[in-house]
Amino acid sequence: MNIAKMDRSKKLKLLGACILIVGIGAGLAVYLTAGSAKGPVSGYELSDSGAYPLSPFDSKQQMRSMELYGGKMGVMMYQFAIWFGGLWQGRNLARMIWILSAAAAWLCFRLARIEAPGGEVADKTG
Repeated sequence: MNIAKMDRSKKLKLLGACILIVGIGAGLAVYLTAGSAKGPVSGYELSDSGAYPLSPFDSKQQMRSMELYGGKMGVMMYQFAIWFGGLWQGRNLARMIWILSAAAAWLCFRLARIEAPGGEVADKTG
């Protein structure tokens, strides 16, 4: 297979397939090796059965002081930052790799579909 002699739509299809295969493989490797993502820990609750981590959202006093200094918008931004940061850790990272690789592969396949065999963009109107 000579890639230099392939037309643009076939190259895009090949690129999309490669992105999809590598993304699924990388996501699977991350998923199998990573544990579940844990959020930030502000302290530990001790009991007879062991120590349990406490999230900053578990403490009403901490949330109230954050609201006092940053307002409701500060609390919302903090919660968003914690949520967004959690997407890039553990098994959530594997899910993000799968989603992003599927989106990139879909874009390549879509561009290959609208590409005409001569290298010109096909007219899809009407």
